[in-house]
Amino acid sequence: MLAVALVVAVLVVVAGGGDEPRPHGPAPTVTATPSPTPSPVPLDAPTGGPSLALGITEPNANLITTGTVPPDWRRWRDALARIHPAVYRIVVPWAASQPDPAQPPALDVPSSGCMRDKPPCAGFANLRGQLQALASRGWQGMVVITGMPAWA
Repeated sequence: MLAVALVVAVLVVVAGGGDEPRPHGPAPTVTATPSPTPSPVPLDAPTGGPSLALGITEPNANLITTGTVPPDWRRWRDALARIHPAVYRIVVPWAASQPDPAQPPALDVPSSGCMRDKPPCAGFANLRGQLQALASRGWQGMVVITGMPAWA
């Protein structure tokens, strides 16, 4: 008799006859709540005082000059001019520009105009070429000196 009572108890629990009531009728409808759409972040508006400025670091003078450039470079030169960067960073590798303190800086050392030896290439007169190209645009330059030589 005890075995029959135990089997009935197990069947009641397995069949869901426990303490929790079983829901009657259709299951409740769950409506997804959409996530709020974030507002766009406002960009820096022009101010009456100093603020961050758009600049570019591009060592090839052919991309900034107003003079004649190879045909492969015209499109990119003209696209950069439309951006009109406020600052042009001139990177000067000091050790390469003036390896000997007894000699003046070598501003006219020819550059192949290749970035990491990858074409398209368009040679220019290195630092002097960059300065002349910058002057032809009337853009503001900022010199960044890298690679200080051991003698300095």
